[in-house]
Amino acid sequence: GLTDETFGRISGRLRADTLLIKRTKLGSATFRELMRIPYLDRYEAVSILKFRELGGTITGIYDLVENKLVSADKAAKIRPYLVFE
Repeated sequence: GLTDETFGRISGRLRADTLLIKRTKLGSATFRELMRIPYLDRYEAVSILKFRELGGTITGIYDLVENKLVSADKAAKIRPYLVFE
């Protein structure tokens, strides 16, 4: 939600520690847990749950894209937040 100008001014002070990212087990995550994943919207979370309910398995990020559960761009964004079983 920041403008490019604002981000440019504060970017030198920002830091992201990837070790602090809480990863979600996609094969057993509840709706609430899926909704905590940044960039994932309600429709996509429901689609993932329905896919699992119908017997679909998700073993990697490719399965999300191949089954049209999320776009390739979205998959790249949410990948760091997921664990595949």
